Amino acid sequence: MLDCGEEWGGYAEYLCPHCGKDKRTVPFSCKSGFCLSCCKKYVDDFVCTISEMLHPGVIYRHIVLTIPEQLRMTFFDERHAGKLPSTFMRCGYDCLEDVVSTVKRKELKKGYHA
Repeated sequence: MLDCGEEWGGYAEYLCPHCGKDKRTVPFSCKSGFCLSCCKKYVDDFVCTISEMLHPGVIYRHIVLTIPEQLRMTFFDERHAGKLPSTFMRCGYDCLEDVVSTVKRKELKKGYHA
C-alpha cells in the first residue's frame, strides 16, 4: 500500500498501435481499501450510488473525517475500550453542522453515516 503506483512493484507497458514507437509505462496499484489513491474509486462509486437513491433536489456532499497522525495510536488502542471514536465522530458532526450553518446563514438539515 505504501508503495502503490511505483514501477518497481510491477507495471504494464503500452505501445502506440499506429507507429509502435511511443511507449507508456503504467505502474500497478495495490487496490487496497486502505490506500487513499485506490480507495478513491470505491468512494466515487459509493457517492454515485447514494446520489441516485436520493429524492430530486436533495444535495449530497461526501465528507471523510480523518484522525490526525499524532492521535492514531491512541484511537487504535482505545477502539474497543470506550466511546472515544463515537465521541470524536459526534464532535466532527457538530463542527460541520456549525460551519455549514454559518456559511449558509440558515439552519440546514444534515445527516451522516458512520
